[in-house]
Amino acid sequence: MKLFNFRWPNEGICQEQELYYRAYAAGGELGRVAFSSEGLEIKKGTVLSFDTYFNCFSYSKYLAYTTVSTVAAVLRLKGEVSIRLLAVRRQGRRIHREVLASKDIHTESFEEVRLGNDFSMDRTIGFYYIEVRAISDGAVLSGAYYASEDMEPPNNVKAAVIICTYKREAFLYRNMEMAERYIFQNADLYFIAGRIKFFIIDNGKTIPEDRWDKNRIQVFPNKNYGGSGGFTRGIIEAHKRKDEFTHFLLMDDDIIFDAETLAKTVSFLRVIRPEHKDLCIGASMLRLDLPFLQHEAGGVWRGKCVSVKHNLDLRSIDSVLENEVEEKIDYQGWWYMCMPLSVVDQYKLPLPLFINSDDVDYGLRTVKRLALMNGIGIWHPDFDSKYNRPVMSYYVRRNHMIVDVLHCPRAGLFIHWLKFVYGTIKLSLRRQYMAINFINKAYEDFLQGIDFFLTIDEELLHRDLLAISSGTVKKSIRKTFRDLTSMTVKMIQNYPAAARSFRKRQEEISSLDFWCQHLDIPRQLMEDK
Repeated sequence: MKLFNFRWPNEGICQEQELYYRAYAAGGELGRVAFSSEGLEIKKGTVLSFDTYFNCFSYSKYLAYTTVSTVAAVLRLKGEVSIRLLAVRRQGRRIHREVLASKDIHTESFEEVRLGNDFSMDRTIGFYYIEVRAISDGAVLSGAYYASEDMEPPNNVKAAVIICTYKREAFLYRNMEMAERYIFQNADLYFIAGRIKFFIIDNGKTIPEDRWDKNRIQVFPNKNYGGSGGFTRGIIEAHKRKDEFTHFLLMDDDIIFDAETLAKTVSFLRVIRPEHKDLCIGASMLRLDLPFLQHEAGGVWRGKCVSVKHNLDLRSIDSVLENEVEEKIDYQGWWYMCMPLSVVDQYKLPLPLFINSDDVDYGLRTVKRLALMNGIGIWHPDFDSKYNRPVMSYYVRRNHMIVDVLHCPRAGLFIHWLKFVYGTIKLSLRRQYMAINFINKAYEDFLQGIDFFLTIDEELLHRDLLAISSGTVKKSIRKTFRDLTSMTVKMIQNYPAAARSFRKRQEEISSLDFWCQHLDIPRQLMEDK
């Protein structure tokens, strides 16, 4: 069974060479390689090493979660070369390399060469990789992949890839064009093309429903109820077809991703062991402006979002090894998150938080096991530009309080009052009075409890917030102090009841009935295909 293909730098995706391969010669000098119509040409004396983020094999992750216990690297090449399969592990502070298999090849035409290893008894943490040394000029590597020689995959997997979008056609059309070319029309990905379908949830209602073949990419016009409303609509549509789909994969509309990331995700799901059937798979977020830098590989909730494995330079072998070490993770960002469809039956649907923290709450509620691994990563624009707007102060503060009362009961009235006072004083010193207004509104709406979400029109609310943010605000120290005092009284009076309503009645805003009514989806349509 093919597990995943080797990947190369791609002008439309990423050209950071050291995420894909390293080329060096004797004495530490740079090796000489060049792409041609035949493949990657390797000059005499050059060593091509794949101990990299995208092309290493995470044997410890496969052993932990799947039925795979043997792996073979399959290379299609010609010329006079020496090939080695190596393991990389950390021993204390040092990196240890072990040669697992080697082979010398001399051929004038392209041949497939396999180097394999049985890792069923290997309890270490690390990765395998291939190294190719050109003995003479004329060596060419045209392609490679990792395969398992174990039995056929035990799991029948099909994933609904859900993309929520709002008037970002440029990103979306580019990604769907890439999907058409590299997934549905690519012979190398034959094993994945029939196992995914894209659900485009169009919150802006600007994308023609007949733009693509509906058997591959289907468009669903939707109310603009933010990311939570869009992604939930997609989950509902996938769940409606649960006799066809086993998983759903949530994906942002403004990311850049490689089709092989999807292939690796689905092929991994096909070989997971029965005891890990509830496994979720996430992708690391790499920065679009610094494509070698990992922003996050999962997150933990500490009253705020804390990124795991933040700011790792993935060109470094140390960072690639660090990614192999599993840590406690509470949630995975919805820029790329794959989950079994069965979570809907067990834990219902996300909360209607519009934007921010919906992924945190749903992760804390549903995720029991989450796998992240080298090679499953996407590129995302910097978050600072996305969240550095006054209106985001409303959503961040309101939704963080909701996540806290649901999942961190100790963070009660006093903690949230302190955050309110500290935030108000800090913003006052910066004269960011608009943000203070939004924080006040966040607390007022939170204090209404769950009934606020049962009656609000999210699209209208967001429109009103944007209208407010386009105006100007003038405040005095006296007015700020008066507002702070007033909110303190309101919190003392209403916080306990509001928190209790979220804890005891959250299913009222996460049920299928609620969401069908909220999104104006006729309930009977959910029962018909």
